[in-house]
Amino acid sequence: EKVILEDFKEYDIETMVLPLPNFEGTIPHAVQQGAGMVVVKSDKNREYASVEFLKWFTDKERNIKFSIESGYLPVKKESSSIDAIGEYLNKNNEHDITKQLRTLLPVATKQVSSYELYTNKAFKKGTDARMILTRSLIEKSKSDRDKIVNLIENGYSKDEAFKEFITEDNFKQWLTKFKGDLEKIIN
Repeated sequence: EKVILEDFKEYDIETMVLPLPNFEGTIPHAVQQGAGMVVVKSDKNREYASVEFLKWFTDKERNIKFSIESGYLPVKKESSSIDAIGEYLNKNNEHDITKQLRTLLPVATKQVSSYELYTNKAFKKGTDARMILTRSLIEKSKSDRDKIVNLIENGYSKDEAFKEFITEDNFKQWLTKFKGDLEKIIN
């Protein structure tokens, strides 16, 4: 609802929630991902207990409640419609649902029901590869920012400090390292 600038001045903002963009004339697609709960091969009792837990956890009302509190969308179609979520909210007044969430829910539920959802296939060391995907650009951004701040503190103007970091070469260096890190993991 507000933005705070580096000099601690703040001002109100208006936010919008929009569906993921897609190319004109194509079927809309979106990545489907989540917490990744699975049942793995084990002994009969553990497998049974895992299945029972997942049934309990994905119960319509419980899953809607979890979704509202965590930010994840419900996992079952019967729970992920805006009508089901609205019905739950009307019946359970303990949730102080924010304006942003009220704006997000119709867009997100429509997207889940009308987009072609896909997920990446599991592969060996997939979790390690995911960590590289998650961290690589963030770490590069933080590193470059620290260098820029240091340059500015040492008398460079903002334009001078940014100059070497907003280049095609800097991007290609990051991309080469990123690709190399992924290849090390999956090969």
